[in-house]
Amino acid sequence: YINALDAWAAPLALQLALSLGAEKSNCTSLLEVAAGSGSAAKLLQTARETPTASFRHVVTDLVEPMVKACRERLPADVEVLQANAEELPFPDSSFDRYVASLCLMITPDASKMLDECFRVLKPGGYAAFSVWGDKSKSPMMTIPPASLKACGFPHPPARSNFYLAEDKVALRAMVLKAGFSSMHCWHNFAVLPGANDPGSYVKLMEEGSPSFAGMAASCPESADKQKWR
Repeated sequence: YINALDAWAAPLALQLALSLGAEKSNCTSLLEVAAGSGSAAKLLQTARETPTASFRHVVTDLVEPMVKACRERLPADVEVLQANAEELPFPDSSFDRYVASLCLMITPDASKMLDECFRVLKPGGYAAFSVWGDKSKSPMMTIPPASLKACGFPHPPARSNFYLAEDKVALRAMVLKAGFSSMHCWHNFAVLPGANDPGSYVKLMEEGSPSFAGMAASCPESADKQKWR
């Protein structure tokens, strides 16, 4: 993931943090959930207007290799923890800002994750999430399952990672139910660096996307997998 998709995912997470003013000196604490390799957190460190010892910057991820990567690349003053976004190990009202990029749509219980987000935010705090958006404008993520289907290969049914964006009314209701006073939603385009041709796209996705690799593994042993490629 770090080598293949980091350059695509990190700018998204950084944009979320900047949209909340996390680089401003009046932001005293930030929690980034599902921080991946920590690339966005590292970029934010350099973007801070006035680095201060009083700024608390915490990053978490559920997966141990990502936690390890964060610890290796982030400075010692950034707290790095392995944590489940649905069961955060922090007291109520701990942070000014909260960021979670590309996590809400894959966590088992999005409502529980939103509840936890609201719980750890201070009164008047802000949170920002990114999820997979308009399916018709997301070929990066729709090509693999469509290709499997077109080639006649079986693909195990699973909840679509687009499900939150497909029903914005339900998403807004979920956010407000968690306790937030309002929700603002916008579309943001992201480019996968290095995917200059079909071959490089497949290579990057196989290296960086567990779901993509799982689709490849779902093809029968007798199938001509080159046909899918």
